[in-house]
Amino acid sequence: MPSLDGVVAHQPCTGYGVLCAVALPKGKIIGSQSQSFNPGHAFMVDYGHETKAGYWLPKPMGQVQAYLGLRFFFKDSVHYGWARVKVQSISRRSNFTVTLTGYAYETIPGQPIVAGATKGPDEEAGSLGALAAGAAGR
Repeated sequence: MPSLDGVVAHQPCTGYGVLCAVALPKGKIIGSQSQSFNPGHAFMVDYGHETKAGYWLPKPMGQVQAYLGLRFFFKDSVHYGWARVKVQSISRRSNFTVTLTGYAYETIPGQPIVAGATKGPDEEAGSLGALAAGAAGR
């Protein structure tokens, strides 16, 4: 079976056909049918001699913190997850630091996950959903 591992990516992010990983916002559903997962590698930042491109470009001497949408194959099943990543520009040229600041994955095969979520809907006591469900049962 071919590898299903990959990250949410768009093609191309430059004029050279380079795939770039998408910086997803917190709350984005990962695993939807509309997402394109690249099974190979995808650049977070593509820095050429004259151009910079990508969804993770920090402002000069700034930083971006967002989520990578992940898909991986485990025990004959597809799983989805996220990695929270900080990309920081450390010079005006091509120097960047990338720091993994958190991650999570869905243990139920094929179940989408929400970027930034660390608990499922049934575990979020005190949420608006739980409040609404309680009110509906009265």
